Amino acid sequence: VKCAQVLLEAGAAVDALDISKSTALHYDVGCGYTECVQLLLDNGADVNLQNSEGKTPIDVAKQFNRQEILKLFEKYASG
Repeated sequence: VKCAQVLLEAGAAVDALDISKSTALHYDVGCGYTECVQLLLDNGADVNLQNSEGKTPIDVAKQFNRQEILKLFEKYASG
């Protein structure tokens, strides 16, 4: 989490895409890194970006049954 925080503070793009069009949010959701997901959401990460497989971070959370992360997404969606 600390590394991601330092990168974001240094101006790293929260929604930067890799070669598969996945963002850090896609990966952190897939790995179940709830604290990192929280940090990315706090910094404006887009939960609706699709990777090259057409999956959003929400889809990844459902695929891996990341219930705690899905609750975070709901919290952010409701404001």
